[in-house]
This record gives sequence, structure tokens and C-alpha cells, in this order.
Amino acid sequence: MAKKNAPKKTARKQAASKKAPKPKAADKKPVQPPATTPSEVPQQQDDSTATVVFAIRLCRFERDLIHKAAGSGKASSFVRGLSLAAATRDMKTIEAIVSKVRK
Repeated sequence: MAKKNAPKKTARKQAASKKAPKPKAADKKPVQPPATTPSEVPQQQDDSTATVVFAIRLCRFERDLIHKAAGSGKASSFVRGLSLAAATRDMKTIEAIVSKVRK
């Protein structure tokens, strides 16, 4: 079986060696993108409400403190609520979350 494939392989090798040389970088002309009108520009979708992941690094001790303060299964919503309230400078929400922890 190996003898049948041998002539085909050599023919491919010879054809590959006879290819035209690649043009030099100086010979190439820069390709211009086609001009688009404002009506042809695709509109981007509003994905501002899409769910994404925001990760922070904590040491194990800090993580345990957050879990203890938030309660069973509520640590993520606790951290999310505090961080969003801090980002929007909503002191009433921050105070409400902190007062729940003290109880």
C-alpha cells in the first residue's frame, strides 16, 4: 500500500516547490476598507443589563467575616448591595445594610 501513495507525495512536493515567490512587503499595496455611510454602520445592542461576573480577591479570614455578617447563603447579595450603594453614594442603603448586620 505504501508504494501506491509514493508517486502522489512526490508530485505534491514538486508542485509546492514550483510556486511563485511571495511578494515583498514593499510590493504590497495597502488595502483601504470600503467607505461606509452612517446608515450602513451597524447599531450596537444595549447590553447594560446583561449579567456579568465581578470578582475580588479576599483572604480566607475576610471571606469568613463576610459570610458570618451576611448570614447563610446571603454573602453575595450583601457584598453586591454594599458595593453598589457605595458606588452610588447612597448612605441610607449602606446604613440599612450595616444595621441589619448588627442585629
